[in-house]
Amino acid sequence: MAILPVGWARYINASAKDCADRVFDGMALSPFSGFTPLCKELCASQASEDEDFARIVEFSRALAPPPKDEARITAIHTAMADPFLIEVPELADRIGMTVRTLERMCARYFGFPPRLMLRRQRLIRSLTAFLADGAQNWSRTMDRHYHDHAHFVREFHSFMGMSPTQYAQMDHPILDAFVAERRRIWGLPAPTSADIPASTTQAG
Repeated sequence: MAILPVGWARYINASAKDCADRVFDGMALSPFSGFTPLCKELCASQASEDEDFARIVEFSRALAPPPKDEARITAIHTAMADPFLIEVPELADRIGMTVRTLERMCARYFGFPPRLMLRRQRLIRSLTAFLADGAQNWSRTMDRHYHDHAHFVREFHSFMGMSPTQYAQMDHPILDAFVAERRRIWGLPAPTSADIPASTTQAG
């Protein structure tokens, strides 16, 4: 299950920092246990997809009210998508908060420090551009803010645990389908912030 930062603030009573890069049993006592009743209903449901979707919406609205920090969380999330924004102080200025407040909010709702998140967004921009370009040329599609190709390779290995060449040789059916559909609808590379959760927390 992937939860965007505003959803995390609304539904999860735990710090994203304490849950990031971990795997949880969503049916056991965990930060995600509030969704257990919904899971049980859907697993036993004989309803149509539209009826199940309506039940999900109804359940989600009743589970918790919108978070008080919704506007600030959305501002951070939106600013992260700006390809020209690469420094934490600039990000803090953009959304009108101190660096310390930004760090606290990122830990609570995004799971990672803002500097790490900006580095991650830079890699995601490169990755989505590479896939949208037909997975042919990293040099042409890597983000403009990498100092050189060696810098990109180091960052890629840090996040992905492999080299760009190794990644390119793998099959990517889900990401390929995602990028292809985005290209068909928008004619542009897939966005990197609004649709992709900042946290890598998972629940099974």
